[in-house]
Amino acid sequence: MPALMISEITVKSPEKLQDYLAKTLALGKEFGAELVARADYARPLTSTGKHDRVVIAKFPDLETLERWYDSDAYAELVPLREEASDMRMTAYVVPD
Repeated sequence: MPALMISEITVKSPEKLQDYLAKTLALGKEFGAELVARADYARPLTSTGKHDRVVIAKFPDLETLERWYDSDAYAELVPLREEASDMRMTAYVVPD
């Protein structure tokens, strides 16, 4: 079953975020991930939460997504992520 990784992003440093996203997306491709959507905030519909941006990536399955997230290569990008943004990352499984 495919898995989605959804990142809700509040930008601290646009330049660092661009660097982080480029490196993260390249690493994700090594795990079979593909970018589904990258969008800027428009307005809330049912809540008061606000993030500047959302990124959605699709992985072949949850196990692969978890291997990507737990990889040493991704761990090296975490400090850049934290400098660049406040980010909430969530995994979802796409049902058959």
